Amino acid sequence: MPANESGQENKMKKYVRLVVLAIIAVALITTVLGGFYRVDEQEAAVVTMFGKVVRTDTAGLYFKIPWVQHVYKVDTTTHGTGIGYIVDNDGQEFAVDTDSVMITSDFNLIDIDFYMEYRVSDPVAYLYNSRDPELILKAVTEQEYSLLPAEMAAAAEEAAKTLAHTGDGQLCDRIVDKACLAALEAAGRTSAHEVLRQYAAVTVVSADVRLAVRGARSGQDLPTLLDSLVPIPSLDIRALAEAAVDG
Repeated sequence: MPANESGQENKMKKYVRLVVLAIIAVALITTVLGGFYRVDEQEAAVVTMFGKVVRTDTAGLYFKIPWVQHVYKVDTTTHGTGIGYIVDNDGQEFAVDTDSVMITSDFNLIDIDFYMEYRVSDPVAYLYNSRDPELILKAVTEQEYSLLPAEMAAAAEEAAKTLAHTGDGQLCDRIVDKACLAALEAAGRTSAHEVLRQYAAVTVVSADVRLAVRGARSGQDLPTLLDSLVPIPSLDIRALAEAAVDG
């Protein structure tokens, strides 16, 4: 091979190596710089790794492991919405009778409008404990329980009425908890995946055991205890409740 051709080939190889090294260097720099992120004053950042929450960051500059950790920012400023009226683009207020008419605990109808403010205090719960927190807040505030998922609408309405009539927050918790567990059991039972069926069954059984033990310790009688448990084929809830009451 002539010397000039050999020299050109060597130059080409060096050029290719330089290009490859440059691409690798740019990719590494971009990856490292992409790991830095800033959280603003009115934000909170939830950092997850392999689907598990590892930390929550407040305002500041932080670094995450590229490709492994993911950051989800949540707005923590105070938000608000009008109940019983709407405001158009020109600033004009218009009454909404379907939202403003409410029933009191002594069964009187009142026509009221007000402005509701809220702020996210727990970003992890905001992201993972509800599919649509604003919708739930609106449904509870306006008592429009039909806005909620079908499996939770009746329980939410029952809990709200119970709280209005009795003021018993623990009883309301039992109503909502039971509805959530019943929905989980039903979803697992009808799932086409064995892993999901087993997960739902184990979760409901574990919850029933905890509820039975906690209820017995708080002095609940057998009928009350049975009413708080979710029936599931793999567990005899009556035997569990009787064992818990008997100590």
